[in-house]
Amino acid sequence: MLYAILIIVRNALTGLRQVPSDVREAAEGMGYGRGALLWRIELPLALPGILTGLRLATVSTVALVTVGTMVGFGGFGNIILTGFNSNYYKPMIMTGTLGCLGLALIFDLMLILAGRLAMPWARRRAAS
Repeated sequence: MLYAILIIVRNALTGLRQVPSDVREAAEGMGYGRGALLWRIELPLALPGILTGLRLATVSTVALVTVGTMVGFGGFGNIILTGFNSNYYKPMIMTGTLGCLGLALIFDLMLILAGRLAMPWARRRAAS
C-alpha cells in the first residue's frame, strides 16, 4: 500500500510541475487565486500524469498481491505456490499467472476508460 502511494504522489507532483509556467502566469493575470488556479488550471493539465501514476500503482499492486501468499494471504500467489509444490505444476502456475495478468489488464483498461471520460479534451485533440 505504501509503495502505491509513493508512485501516485510522485506522478502527481511530476504532473503538476509540468504545467507550463506561461499558463500559470496567464491564469494569475486573469485574476485566478491559488485555489482556483489549482482546481481549474493545474489539476486538469496534470490529470494525464496523475492518471498514469494511478495506473502504474494499480498494476504493480496487483502484481505484488501474488507475493502476499508468503506472509499468509491467499490469492493468485497461493495458486502459483501450490503449483510449484505439486507434481501438477504447469497448469496451476499458468492459471495463477494468467489470472494475475488478466486482473491487472482489466483494472488498467478500466482506468483508461475512466481517464477518457474524465479528460474529453485529450480525446478530441488526439482525433484531429
